[in-house]
Amino acid sequence: MSREQLLLGLVALVGGTLAWLLAPVRDGGATGPAWVRERRAWRLLVAPIIVIAMGTATLCGWALQEPEVTDERLSLVAWFVVVIVLALWTRALARFGRSLTRRPALPIAVVGLVKPRIVFDPALSYMLDADAFGAALAHEEAHRRHRDPLRIALAQLAVDLQWPWPQARRRLASWREALEEARDDEAICDGAHPDDLAAAIIGAARLAGQGSGAALTGTHAIERRIGRLLESGPRKRPGRSIAFAAIVGSGLLTAAVIGFVYGEELIARLPGVVR
Repeated sequence: MSREQLLLGLVALVGGTLAWLLAPVRDGGATGPAWVRERRAWRLLVAPIIVIAMGTATLCGWALQEPEVTDERLSLVAWFVVVIVLALWTRALARFGRSLTRRPALPIAVVGLVKPRIVFDPALSYMLDADAFGAALAHEEAHRRHRDPLRIALAQLAVDLQWPWPQARRRLASWREALEEARDDEAICDGAHPDDLAAAIIGAARLAGQGSGAALTGTHAIERRIGRLLESGPRKRPGRSIAFAAIVGSGLLTAAVIGFVYGEELIARLPGVVR
């Protein structure tokens, strides 16, 4: 069979299998400052995408030295798994695409993946006093600095790649909660008063609830955020770190080299690959 056909099948077979094996992993209930919990949860959440990328890099390294017509092929059972994985990935990519055009549900939010910007309902500025509205802007500015719309979209994509495992959805919910708390702390470090930020959260929830009829102020996540804000204690700003990105980049390069040098032996050992 052709090298490209086998490469596509192996990427789906290896990447899909590895992503699913990660799905039942628990987050371990991380403790510490909000930004530490947020980073740990984020790395665990996007692990499926990283694993798929590592497997793809290894297979691409193998393809660089493989002739156009290869001796290996996939069994019928392996192709059945590949079809399921590709259908799952198509669903995940379709949901990712729809998320890019979805309007924000809250009256103030950050939108845009490449150039994020803050948008808000003018009614919110009339509902809140100047200090509370400034606190809301500080919170959203923290989201904008960290390009959180892109990170949220990638996190949802990672969860969809592991559908229908409930553990993946729980990890997403846990990360989103830690993310909001981390941005609350960052806004306070930027000068927002906790009381003003709490008032902004309640006001935004009430305004959003007027359109949907939902009592958002009773949501557990909002109550937890308000409780944290009203507690006294130091707030910590997340430090800049490129270590994780550097490790992932080095891992992808290493995986490609391993695939180029040892790919033939590795592929021969994969279940479902026959000669």
